Amino acid sequence: MKALRDVALPPHSIVEEPSGLVLLAVQRRGVPLFHCRLSVPAGAGEDPRAKAGLAQFTADLLRRGTKRRDAHGVDELIEGMGASLLIDVSMDEAALSLTVPADLSQRALDALLEVALEPAYAEEEVAAARRRALSALQSDLDEPSPRRLSRLPRHALPSARRAARGGGGFAPFGSARCRPRAARAGSMGKRGASDAARFP
Repeated sequence: MKALRDVALPPHSIVEEPSGLVLLAVQRRGVPLFHCRLSVPAGAGEDPRAKAGLAQFTADLLRRGTKRRDAHGVDELIEGMGASLLIDVSMDEAALSLTVPADLSQRALDALLEVALEPAYAEEEVAAARRRALSALQSDLDEPSPRRLSRLPRHALPSARRAARGGGGFAPFGSARCRPRAARAGSMGKRGASDAARFP
């Protein structure tokens, strides 16, 4: 295996703007594509304690309209270049990216900046997104599945895992069937759509 210092990087340049924005450009000859990615160091880890999911909720709304065009117009703008707008939110950052034919590079940059810097956050779009989030949450609560519960620790909510496999309903928190170690006293059975109504 080659040492890292022996790896030949493609031609690239790094420029830091006075605003603090860092521009990284990498050129790969022979690939007639232009890929642009804009990321900011503000991911899910920055969500307020009482508003978990706010970063993802906000990022998803970026594609639902700008100050220049509505959601349908944004879709036409992106699809007109044969591209898809990808939005990714991790714990550490939120990022938007586009990949287009090289001759559409300027259009792609303009579109990405419009979506990122000129979001409309129209009231009707925010309300619709909230309804979708509540519906998805209610669906998760009503019909738990192994995939939805796969992120839980193995010792947590064993009855919930059995219910997802068709092995019975939920047991009260703290009962013999549901007693995760090191758990704090409290009830998990009264969380529902009403709790999410205050979000975002």
